[in-house]
Amino acid sequence: MINLKNKNILENYKCDFSSREQKNLLFQAIKKKYKKIDILINNAALTGNQLYKERKKLKDLYYWDKAIEINLTSTNQIISNLKPLLLKSKIASIINISSIHGMLSPDLDLYKNTSMKNYASYSITKSSIIHLTRWYAAQFAPKIRVNCISPGGVYRGQPKIFTKRYLDKTPMQRMTKLNDIFGSIVFLSSNLSSYITGQNIIVDGGYSIK
Repeated sequence: MINLKNKNILENYKCDFSSREQKNLLFQAIKKKYKKIDILINNAALTGNQLYKERKKLKDLYYWDKAIEINLTSTNQIISNLKPLLLKSKIASIINISSIHGMLSPDLDLYKNTSMKNYASYSITKSSIIHLTRWYAAQFAPKIRVNCISPGGVYRGQPKIFTKRYLDKTPMQRMTKLNDIFGSIVFLSSNLSSYITGQNIIVDGGYSIK
């Protein structure tokens, strides 16, 4: 979190998004520190790889519940709790981060002969984020804009066999880079998108069109 009065200061708040107690403490700290919020970006998520690690040691119901709590419930709680601060801004914009897995059924062939998995809980929460975006956009207009970004697969050292299969399905012939997502965030944070709300911007190099 950046302190706008001194842009050289970066403030961090540690929070376990699976803990409602910690989230409530986070909301209290933010409300105490800031009088308003201009831009809110909801990016916290339990990813497929993290779910795989959790599944090896925890019961299925636990990691399902944990994914719902972190990926979906937390986003809703953050928006609801910080709405009063957003309403004090003249340029308020909420940006939710979903995924192409929130729109597309998984191509299971991508994961063959790898340790990687595609979990229903991840796709379901990311799909819900897209609809939650539209719901809040209708509720908050015209005071607060609410949009969504759905990135394609971000390269994080995946196995070569997975990467090759993924690139074969992607017209731009590469995986998503973080800078690709940042550009869309800057756009949705600026006045260039002042008449855009309730939209889901797909940043996937064309993966979803094939």
